[in-house]
Amino acid sequence: VHQKIVKDASRRMRAEGLSGAAVATVMRDTDLTHGGFYKHFESKDALLLESMREAFRDIGDTLVQVSTQSRPDAAWKAIVLKYQKPSTLRALWQIIETLVQYALCWYLMYRCRPISWWLVIPLAILAGALLVRVFIIFHDCGHGSFFKSHGANDTVGFLSGILTFTPYYHWRWEHAIHHSSAGHLDKRGTGDVWTMTVQEYLESSRWKKFSYRLARNPIVLFIIAPLFLFLISQRIPSSKASRRERHSVYAMNLCILGMVISAGLGFGFTDYLLIQLIVVM
Repeated sequence: VHQKIVKDASRRMRAEGLSGAAVATVMRDTDLTHGGFYKHFESKDALLLESMREAFRDIGDTLVQVSTQSRPDAAWKAIVLKYQKPSTLRALWQIIETLVQYALCWYLMYRCRPISWWLVIPLAILAGALLVRVFIIFHDCGHGSFFKSHGANDTVGFLSGILTFTPYYHWRWEHAIHHSSAGHLDKRGTGDVWTMTVQEYLESSRWKKFSYRLARNPIVLFIIAPLFLFLISQRIPSSKASRRERHSVYAMNLCILGMVISAGLGFGFTDYLLIQLIVVM
């Protein structure tokens, strides 16, 4: 009973302050009389002292537990270590596996197009999912982590950029700025989603507030904005870009034009553009 009283008083004290350990509160929770209370404690101060000791003991135990959990042990380091270095064989397999399936989807769409668009659309959605994998490869090449070789990363990154409509060197430059400034309110605007502080929003005009909320509408955020980004925005280099980054945009635009002409001759330009639109979405 004594320990239960101390624990209950300690819990209440942490939640409500010193008033939580008041004698009247303890008596109400434990159905003790005044006489019963003083059989366990010499005075109110004695209860308060023991309750505080119990509270500090619980806090100490919690801190030790958190510290132990947040300290990775040797086994965890060993598990993670093998994923910290690029594997050429795994990288090549990821490329082959992804591109073969992506090409197969396009071939099946080509064969199904004369039969029914209801067969083409599910294949286009599947191709879109595979295109996400292509972009993951592109992203890791941009970080220099997909292959050990810088040249291999740049080559595969550029080629995968054709499929994802993304200029490799220009994107890599902007993405590096994004990583170096993420979370820095004074350096917003590169590679991130438009974000205002609460104060900025409250001080904005009615039109700007409407634009800000519209930009976060799911249809705009997940459908219209990506289409604009990949098909239009990334066709134009940033005014702050260096010569290499600007030229990478121009080179990518020419490659994409060649891809569109080639695919358009095979599918028909209208059909190809419709399918590509579904894939990118």
